[in-house]
Amino acid sequence: MYLVECWIEHQVLSLDKVFTYTYDKPIIKGVRVVINFNHKEIIGFVENCIKLEESIQSYEEKVGYKIKPINRVLDEEALITKELH
Repeated sequence: MYLVECWIEHQVLSLDKVFTYTYDKPIIKGVRVVINFNHKEIIGFVENCIKLEESIQSYEEKVGYKIKPINRVLDEEALITKELH
């Protein structure tokens, strides 16, 4: 399992932090993903992907909240390059 940190694309809220989701495969930085945020399906951009060495249940107990899964990956290659980041 992987922890995936995502920037959120939101029309109203100005969010200046990443949100963490899970996925069963590694995802490269800069790829768009579909995630649930505030009870809506929206697009996020992958900032970082970290292999989780423990079970997701154990990790959730440690951090004190449930981590939602990524619904789907939209791109095979990064849309946001180092120059744009």
